[in-house]
Amino acid sequence: MTATRRARLERAVVLAAGVLVVVWAAAWIRVGIDTGDGGYAVALQLRIAQGDLPLVDELNPQSLGALHGAPFVWLWHQLFGLDGLVLAARAAFLVATLAVGVLAYRALRTVAGPPAAFAAVTVACLAIPYGIPVLSYNTVPILGSVLSAGALAATVETGSRRWAVVCGAALGLGTLANPQWLPAGLVLGVVSLVWLSARLWLPLLAAAAAPLLVLGLWVLAVPGVGRLRNAVSYMQDTRAAITPGSERLENNLHALTSPLLTPTYLVLLALAALVTAGVLLRPRSWVPGAALAVLPVAALVPVLRVAWRPLPAEATTALTLPGDIGATSLQASAAAVGVLLVPCLAWLARHGRRSLFAVGSFGLGVGLVITPLLAASTASGPSRGIAGAGLAVALLVLVLTAIEAAEPARWPVGVAAAVATVAAMAGIASATTFPTVPVGRADTSVSSGAWAGMVGAPGYVDSIRTVRAALAEHADPGDRVLAVAAPAFPLMADVRVGSPMLWLTFWGDGNRRGVRWLEDPANTPDVVLVVGHDARALSRGRALRTDVLAEHLRSGYTVVDTTSDPPLTVLRHNPTD
Repeated sequence: MTATRRARLERAVVLAAGVLVVVWAAAWIRVGIDTGDGGYAVALQLRIAQGDLPLVDELNPQSLGALHGAPFVWLWHQLFGLDGLVLAARAAFLVATLAVGVLAYRALRTVAGPPAAFAAVTVACLAIPYGIPVLSYNTVPILGSVLSAGALAATVETGSRRWAVVCGAALGLGTLANPQWLPAGLVLGVVSLVWLSARLWLPLLAAAAAPLLVLGLWVLAVPGVGRLRNAVSYMQDTRAAITPGSERLENNLHALTSPLLTPTYLVLLALAALVTAGVLLRPRSWVPGAALAVLPVAALVPVLRVAWRPLPAEATTALTLPGDIGATSLQASAAAVGVLLVPCLAWLARHGRRSLFAVGSFGLGVGLVITPLLAASTASGPSRGIAGAGLAVALLVLVLTAIEAAEPARWPVGVAAAVATVAAMAGIASATTFPTVPVGRADTSVSSGAWAGMVGAPGYVDSIRTVRAALAEHADPGDRVLAVAAPAFPLMADVRVGSPMLWLTFWGDGNRRGVRWLEDPANTPDVVLVVGHDARALSRGRALRTDVLAEHLRSGYTVVDTTSDPPLTVLRHNPTD
């Protein structure tokens, strides 16, 4: 086959695969309804869109992650109200991801063929924590780092200042959503100083710093340093009330590394060692390159197999992997992805692929600094995949290098590996969309309200109806509402939010700063909803007797309604003279 015909065939395969991925994603975003994390990110965007300020009204620094999606949510809310808001926000994420993917693909085409560039970008963009397709503090940094990695390769390869600006701006805007990713900027700075001339690294670093400088000036001018410290301290207090930071770090890192000790991954790592030896000892042979193409698929298939395993009829969640390791965002193979970079970097160095080696160094550095930082700070369990988010760039480099290595002499192997890798990642995402209800059990559709057009499990849909009915009955127009253990409640009625943070529950002394916020007459909520286990705990006389938030509610509010299935308690503020 001539080079021209091969190029046409590769482009045709990529175009067809791209269309299929977009069609699949359009169906994927319709699945997953809940009142917790699934709606929380959209509710944060809505709160900011309605005029509340991060660090002032919403004390959780995660509210910075709502800034990117808030303008679209504001526009949708102005035009259509709450109807279909969650699905619309997910569609906005899909459009943003498609834009990032196309731009990153164009950047990587300067250093790699169509199958490798397409597969690498697609897989990395789909490796999102929780499997929640919404612009948020979790997803925006990943999209930013993926685009930054592609633009870095193009910058090193072509010497283009435009790609240098894209590289820096992408990571800067991504870090804006979650300042915990700031060390990734330091890694990028070091890599750019090593691989780029001053003509390129100066605009790159300036573009990366510009969004963060704007954020810093806004913080100084509006919330101020004192409120910033208060918000960060409040978040730390609530995290400590759940699990101490050292224990969170240990649990999440154990979840990342324990798969390496299972027989499946021991075989995979042995294969990686053999491939590394082959690359170093026989660099001109096509065999090590073809074997390298197997590694991404081999890393994904065990996760895919577990994600789609049969579950007992009574099971309600797919997150029951051994050792409490969930399938979301490649959590079960995240550490393997990092280790598998070794043969990839060896191949890149041996074949003089300077541009991709620079990106590989960036991906490895980001993984090493971001992973333990996220592991120590997240309140989520290991199964949610938060700690593995820092390995998105490493995953991109792994897929890109593995497929690129197979193409020179045996290009059909590379095309087949690209298709198989994307299909495996899509299969994992399909099985792990939050709230990870087993496939086939998210079969209840919603026709009205914020979740209109989506499907979910009956229990979650019933819970939303119950909370919505309680708000309609007990919240008057203009009332300020606080909800405990129902962070998505702003999506259920047009009410004013009266909560120091949307994600609020009974955290003992961890809520002291929140209670002080509530004691301000300007912030006092008129109606309080307590949902789920927290509602049961509040109803028991001796339960939560030392919890500062529960004591605050008992002393200033009266119970006006309760339900048992699902558990829900409604309280109204006692006015004082």
